[in-house]
Amino acid sequence: MVAAAPIQSIPCAWLQPLPAGFRIPLWRWLLLPAVTWMIKRSNGTWVSGNLDLSSDDLSFSQVKAGRKREPAIAFSFPLRDILSIELTPAFASERLNIHTATRSATFLVVKSSDFIADLRQRTSTLSENN
Repeated sequence: MVAAAPIQSIPCAWLQPLPAGFRIPLWRWLLLPAVTWMIKRSNGTWVSGNLDLSSDDLSFSQVKAGRKREPAIAFSFPLRDILSIELTPAFASERLNIHTATRSATFLVVKSSDFIADLRQRTSTLSENN
């Protein structure tokens, strides 16, 4: 199966939620208190990547930073499944929340007004056709 070429793409960061019941170890609080506080406040870690909008889905793909042993994270939302798109301003960026019936995701984006407008138009067009 060949992936559709993206119509638009923007850099972003995805908030990868912490596993249920995860406790931040004490050594992390001692060695990296600022980073640990941000992880606790956000209840997750930020993963750098790109958000790609194609004709039928919205997909996230991780930008590989260095030599990681884990495979790059990638997932997508079919546009027809997106129930709501929320954009809330933050200090120097915006938080984009995507909700479907089964899951949701939070992204950190910058200068995304054209991308969001196109995403909203495509999701509303698909919901009108169904």
